[in-house]
Amino acid sequence: MPRLSRPLVALLISLAALVNGCAELDPYPVTYGERAAKLAPPEGNMARVFFYGDTTAWNGGRLDRLWHPRILIDGTPIATPNGRGIVFFVDREPGELRISVDNDVRHPGERPPEGYEGQELVLSLEASRRYYVRLVRHGADSFFAMAPEPHYLELKPIHEVRGAVEIARFRYRG
Repeated sequence: MPRLSRPLVALLISLAALVNGCAELDPYPVTYGERAAKLAPPEGNMARVFFYGDTTAWNGGRLDRLWHPRILIDGTPIATPNGRGIVFFVDREPGELRISVDNDVRHPGERPPEGYEGQELVLSLEASRRYYVRLVRHGADSFFAMAPEPHYLELKPIHEVRGAVEIARFRYRG
């Protein structure tokens, strides 16, 4: 059996440590279900809007091709976690809430279909109620793609019973 050179062995050990370290550095190590009981309810008569799904995808092999859309509430961007299989929420006062998505693919000529269904969503919020919006990512996932592959995010309203069950398995970081 041939012997491996010391530099090759060192390289293999370093790669194994790197892969193991990446697995432990998950920015969302717990699920929403594990954390839900510890979260404060919305203050006063605020409504809570949950967003869950995927907010990133690889758009090709180069690092500058990471796709990350922006979610806007009444035209203002909100802080959107970068990840896959995540849940986050915002608390808002009752009334009409207009949610839209800016699918910034950063490549000219590679935009999602114009006016696709789910690009904008209007909710009529009621006091102390919960609302659920699923983030459905469309587009291929190919790390080794030779050309950029367009992605876009669809906003999909979900019934509160189904949404409450579904978000329990998604990853959460406050």
